[in-house]
Amino acid sequence: MTELLTEFDKIFPLAESCKFHLLNTLKEHIIPRKHYLLKIGQICRRIYFVQEGVIYGHRIIGEKEICSQLVPKHRMVYAAQSFITQSPTEEALQAIEDSVLYSLSHEEYQRILKIHPEFIFVVEAYIRNELADCQERLFAFQALEPHGAYQWLIYRHPDLIHRLPVKYLARYIGVKLNVFNTLKNNHLSKSKPS
Repeated sequence: MTELLTEFDKIFPLAESCKFHLLNTLKEHIIPRKHYLLKIGQICRRIYFVQEGVIYGHRIIGEKEICSQLVPKHRMVYAAQSFITQSPTEEALQAIEDSVLYSLSHEEYQRILKIHPEFIFVVEAYIRNELADCQERLFAFQALEPHGAYQWLIYRHPDLIHRLPVKYLARYIGVKLNVFNTLKNNHLSKSKPS
C-alpha cells in the first residue's frame, strides 16, 4: 500500500493526515484471474486502484460482448455511471490476470474528499489519464483500419500484447479474433530478423 501512497504523492503532495486516513481506509483485494469485481446489474460501490494485474471491463450489446476498458497497473478502475449515481451498472469488471487492487467505497471516498479535499487532485489525474486513453482509442477505432488500431495497441500497451489472451485484446481494439491473429502474426513475421 505504501507504493500506492507514493504514487498518489507524485501526482499531488498529500498532507500526512490525508495519507494516514488513506492508509487506514483503503482496502486491499487479491483477486484471482477470471474473478468478477462487478457484474452487470450490480451497483458499483467501490473505486479500485490497480497495483498488479489487468482488469477487463465489458458490456453485452445484443449477444455481443463489447470491451469498454482494459485497465493495467497504476490505473484506476470503476463503472463510472454506476459509481456516480449509485445505480445498477450495464458494465462488468473482471480480472484477467491475478490482480492486487486497493479500493475505497463510495462513502469512504466522499468522506475523504470532505476531510481532505486535496485528494480530488489525485483522482482527477487518474480520470484525465482514462479520458485521454478513451479519446485515443475512439480515434483509433473510427479513423484507422484494423492494422492501424493494432499498431496503436502496440504503441499504447506494448506490455500487454504478449501477456493477455488475444480474445481480450481483439475486443479492446474492436476487431474479430481471426483478424487480430492475422495482424499479430503479420507483425511478428515482419519483426523477425531475416
